[in-house]
Amino acid sequence: MKQLFYILIFLPLICLGQTIIVNGNPYLATQNNSFPFWLDAGSTLSTNPPMNFISVVEYNENEVGDEKNLGYSKVLSITEISVVPDGKVWKVISALQYHYEGCTDETMFNYDPQANINNGSCEEIVEGCMSVEYYNYNSLANIDDGSCIEFVYGCIDEGACNFNNSANTDDGLCVYPDIGYNCEGIIIAEVGESFFGGTIFHHDTLNKIFYVASENLGMWPWGCEGQDIQGANINPSNSFGRGIQNVEALIQNCDYEPTAALHCDEYEINGYDNWYLPSLFEVEVIYNQIGDNYSGDWFWTSSQATDHTAYRVNFGVPFTNQHFNREYYTMVIAVRQHFY
Repeated sequence: MKQLFYILIFLPLICLGQTIIVNGNPYLATQNNSFPFWLDAGSTLSTNPPMNFISVVEYNENEVGDEKNLGYSKVLSITEISVVPDGKVWKVISALQYHYEGCTDETMFNYDPQANINNGSCEEIVEGCMSVEYYNYNSLANIDDGSCIEFVYGCIDEGACNFNNSANTDDGLCVYPDIGYNCEGIIIAEVGESFFGGTIFHHDTLNKIFYVASENLGMWPWGCEGQDIQGANINPSNSFGRGIQNVEALIQNCDYEPTAALHCDEYEINGYDNWYLPSLFEVEVIYNQIGDNYSGDWFWTSSQATDHTAYRVNFGVPFTNQHFNREYYTMVIAVRQHFY
């Protein structure tokens, strides 16, 4: 048995060195003679960073006659403010500084209140839907904000006829109108618009035919030099579709290759392959309706002038046409009819 010696600790204000807090006052914990010391019942003891671990042996205080003896109780590890219980005394053995790495920023998602060394692992708080079975699942979220939205399948393309404004996930079943039509089946294609493989330059509403002109297809010879191509003459000149008859006559009666007519006949784009070299009349309409689509070059027509010449048209200002030697290379536009 060991007689208890009571000590009264008067501590001055400590400005330097690492301390712990004893009875509300700082106590220097880094000198060799700082430990051990005793605390009686009712005394307070707490850590003071960076000193964050205090080792204490607790004894039971036993009265034997006029003396007080101590009996071992247990070893304590003090990490926060603590009070010596009634009937107990503490022998303070040491104060240590331990290192615990983690996120020390209280504003971060993974803040660790036990950490005393920031290891750079702090993560920003990211709110969002954290359930993978929902439409707006956010794989970066670390706090579920209750915003999860169910999957709603449907057509999400606003240009489709069955667009579903409530859908958030495309079901692959969008329905679109035919080219040149709206969803009600009404013709919306007009002269000057790009449909059916080229640009519309005439709409025959009576026979329900769109006449479509291609882009500039480059330079080709008219061909068939010295031949009188029956069926490719200029008259009658004032009818749409005349170029079809001209091209058929050219292909059947002219074995010279390459030719502007043959190139137009073999032209294909987006599945449209019924092209022909337009007549003089048709090229004039192209000039008047959509001439701005082309440069001010000369363009062949399928209309024969003489055995050695054919008509070509200049898309400059003013509009002009002329007989021209068939062997010379000149720009070409192809035309097709689109029935509906």
